[in-house]
Amino acid sequence: MNLEAMKEAGSDIFKKLPSWVRWLIEMSINIIVVIIILTIIRRFVFLPLTIDGVSMQPTFESGEVIYVDRFVPMFSGYDYGDVVVFVPPKQHGEKKEIQETGLMCLFEKAHNILFFSGKENPCNVYKTYIKRIVGLPGDRVEIKNGHVFVTRKGESEPVQMREDFLLDKNKNKTCVPAQKCSQLFALASQSGKSYPVVPEGKYFVLGDNRVNSSDSRAESWDTPFVEEEDIIGITRAVYLSPKPIESQGSAFSNYIAALRNIPSTFSGIRLIGDNDIFSQDTL
Repeated sequence: MNLEAMKEAGSDIFKKLPSWVRWLIEMSINIIVVIIILTIIRRFVFLPLTIDGVSMQPTFESGEVIYVDRFVPMFSGYDYGDVVVFVPPKQHGEKKEIQETGLMCLFEKAHNILFFSGKENPCNVYKTYIKRIVGLPGDRVEIKNGHVFVTRKGESEPVQMREDFLLDKNKNKTCVPAQKCSQLFALASQSGKSYPVVPEGKYFVLGDNRVNSSDSRAESWDTPFVEEEDIIGITRAVYLSPKPIESQGSAFSNYIAALRNIPSTFSGIRLIGDNDIFSQDTL
């Protein structure tokens, strides 16, 4: 039996099935195709994530949904001021994990199959952070008297980082660690090794809410730097805010209310552009 004959025989069998069975098969195939497409998009193009915490106030509020660009950085790389989502360095020798549930767990299972990840528990994923890039490879980063200074690679004079986009409580309050101000910060790891500059392939990051942020100043991080391979992407926009649906109760009610509010919410979309973060630059 040739291929055409096999296809015709299969079509005849399908047509003889009860209508509800045909509908169920078609719906199942459509769902599988959609999951595969969305999984590939999440892996290579963009990722929607929900902000959890206050470490990036006032740029982001907890509960806002952001659009993370995974595609463009593959070609352009990362620069000063980029707000990136990443897997943080090991903390006390281990990377923190969380367990995805529901649809997110389904995506992770599909990812595990499509990309041959071989994970025994695909729904267990590394916890991600969101912070702003301050130091690039080859830069010298110093924190003095609550301010950030960066001596960029190839230059001899440090440049002070702007603070006009920070909340008043964070201005002149970049401390090490975040809750304890000190006069001078020197890059160092828990092993005691010091770093005169940011190593190649790594980045120095800070949260915009400097007094309440676990970032490159954190004592719990085994290294102050984020590996480039651990960066997921650059945040481009806030496209869904929870504020219109705060009064709703259950998760299901929140979901329905969010759908109803999509037109008005999207009209207030906030774009997150490339930010000039040094004091001699202007808005």
